[in-house]
Amino acid sequence: MKKILAIALMLAASPAMATCVVSDPNPPLNVRATPNGALEPFKLPNGSQIEIIDTKLSHGRIWIYVADASPLGWVLKNLVHCDDHREW
Repeated sequence: MKKILAIALMLAASPAMATCVVSDPNPPLNVRATPNGALEPFKLPNGSQIEIIDTKLSHGRIWIYVADASPLGWVLKNLVHCDDHREW
């Protein structure tokens, strides 16, 4: 039981995959509940710093689950700029 709890705590505390900046050519950036899903009631202006928490390929496009101070939702990866030069 202690081992399971330790793993759960480690995963919960793991850092984001990358920190990026919103750079949508047609701002503000739509945030979605799921990839290709319903729009959330807020949008992100260009220059907003976000952290990538998860990625998913859907309909041939890379979607990223992002957060700022709290989880936000899914956005298209090609509408944000990341300096870490990762292959997505």
